[in-house]
Amino acid sequence: MTRDAMLQLAGDTSSYAREAAYEALGKVKLKPGESEILEGYLTRKTSDLRQGVLGLLLRQADAQAMASAERLLESKNVLQRLAGLELLRQLAQADRGRQACQHRAGVYQNDRKRLSEEEQTQVDAIVGATAEQVTLDNALGLMDPAERTPLVAPKARKVQFVTKAAVECLQSLDELVHKHRETPVRYNRWGEEVEELLGNIEYGLPWPDWNQPPETSTNGLPLLDLWRQWLASRPKSQRDKDGLELVRTQAWFDLTETEWDWERFLAWGKSSPERKKVISTLTCGFKRVKLKYKNIVEHVVAWLTYLNQPAGMIDFLLDATEASFALVPKKDMQKLSDLPEQRGYYFDQENPDWRNTEPFELWPKHLQLGCRRNRKSLASRQAARWWSLARWHDEPFVGAARQRPDFSVLTTAYDHGASTTADLLDHLLGPDRRTRWDTQNFDSLEELTKSKLDKDSEAFLATHPEIGRLVEQCRSRIVEIELARGETPTAATAPAWHVGSLWGTDLLVRLLTALGKQGFKVPLGWQKTGKESKVCTLTQLASVTHPKPDETPEAFCRLIREAVADGRVDERLILQLAFVGPQWARHVESYLRWDDLTEALYWFLAHMRYTSDAAEQAAAGAGLEQDSDATMDSQDNEAEKPSPWQRLIAERTPLAECDRNAGAVDVGWFRRIYAQVTP
Repeated sequence: MTRDAMLQLAGDTSSYAREAAYEALGKVKLKPGESEILEGYLTRKTSDLRQGVLGLLLRQADAQAMASAERLLESKNVLQRLAGLELLRQLAQADRGRQACQHRAGVYQNDRKRLSEEEQTQVDAIVGATAEQVTLDNALGLMDPAERTPLVAPKARKVQFVTKAAVECLQSLDELVHKHRETPVRYNRWGEEVEELLGNIEYGLPWPDWNQPPETSTNGLPLLDLWRQWLASRPKSQRDKDGLELVRTQAWFDLTETEWDWERFLAWGKSSPERKKVISTLTCGFKRVKLKYKNIVEHVVAWLTYLNQPAGMIDFLLDATEASFALVPKKDMQKLSDLPEQRGYYFDQENPDWRNTEPFELWPKHLQLGCRRNRKSLASRQAARWWSLARWHDEPFVGAARQRPDFSVLTTAYDHGASTTADLLDHLLGPDRRTRWDTQNFDSLEELTKSKLDKDSEAFLATHPEIGRLVEQCRSRIVEIELARGETPTAATAPAWHVGSLWGTDLLVRLLTALGKQGFKVPLGWQKTGKESKVCTLTQLASVTHPKPDETPEAFCRLIREAVADGRVDERLILQLAFVGPQWARHVESYLRWDDLTEALYWFLAHMRYTSDAAEQAAAGAGLEQDSDATMDSQDNEAEKPSPWQRLIAERTPLAECDRNAGAVDVGWFRRIYAQVTP
């Protein structure tokens, strides 16, 4: 593709073509005259176009970028002038000729009798720019990175990862299943009672519910007495001195479950002597055992470990995990400082990140399972050590690509005084959020800001009210930065899309005011640049804003009328709000004095696809909440409890969701609602 073609495509009507052009132009240095061509596109409103062009202009040297800003500021087109102010703002905030940018902004303000609200916002930001930069490195200014838990490198430990007894347990259980393969068994397969010959079972056996103590478990494994008898009568050759043979058996099964996994594990070790030593140490010289009934054996081992959890299991898992970390070859460790942009790899590709390879995924996984299952009984030293290992695994050295642990590791450590608020802020809003598939991930922020917290999050915040206040600071900081931003995404833009809920009509009014006459915009497709625009981000924040628990429709109407009367809010947005944020539907209905508008909205949502978030928000607005005893972790095989939205719709139509998704329409419901909402 020629440079002329790239420059032309930068202003193409296709967003996909524009995105490709910006990527290509970002790899070259703009020549004289090319920046003027790009500046000409800034007469257009399209968000991704403006962000893409501004990004290219900012890649110029300071003098050339300043020249672009100057030309844009002298334009008669208001959109180009706004782009010029945005360039000045980005240059000033990056300390690229800050004083010159501030002086030029002052001249711009003095040369005009009156600035628009957007212009004034930009000028204020330029004049107020300081050396302090708000980034994810300091959690948007809320965290001092120096207060995070110090890194502690793992130590080499003498650990017997697998033993002859563990391998023999697998073989013995497989033989026992074969011996009883023609025994008919009844079991509950996902809520349905089924009967099969033991040897024919391929899937569906129940797993133990680690959320419940063994004595209260009501959904056991078939032939449990047989498996218990095997456990009690095993010979010494199937027992380890430390009593941890079943723990080793589980891990060994996990590693050798399929021949493909095993061969991939061995292949990793063939590329260097250091890797070969890792494989030798982890396998202790044992080979894969081929099982005829591996699915059944896996369940039996899981149940026996659940019912007879050996003493010392957690300490062993901690030792095994630390010992495996100490084996990481130096060359593999060094790769973390310069990982390629690609984070997702196909099955036939080797991942350059050692943390995502079979040798080093095994024991951290089993440690995670063991500690989560025994979370309430962990000793403080165990919780602290678990966190220390997870902290090192996440960031083995300064500058390494991050791989944050599950949030439960951090909250457990905090319960025991082993982690800090800075650690929590780093997990909520810290840098380097890319996942394996190159997406930004702020799961813990989303989890702690949901309108309806899960039981664990609710208990954690109740126990630690200071963390609740910290979460509120995160919410406020994100909103303040996004309200004050220009066209270019900020450090708060990505986390803004993961805020689970905001509260209050007063905040909603601020968001509607900032949206102005351009109104709501919901991004379509998966293009990142459009999604990161200011209008799309503010629309997202408005969509997750809820009425406060004590906020009545009357109070909503009063605040909205005041905002409309003084010109802050475009009244046309109020009806649209019911669709963008259905939790406000009853309040909008009251403001518009349009009886049954909420019921009409339910009909629309019920007959649309891919509206799960909006639907549940509508149910929340109707005062319905998820049953407190409903849990995704339940192993009792009851039919899945209906969600609040499903309960709400079941009261209004007999059509199932699958029927509506297939195109079925409840005409009778439509006619009833149409008659009610039509004057």
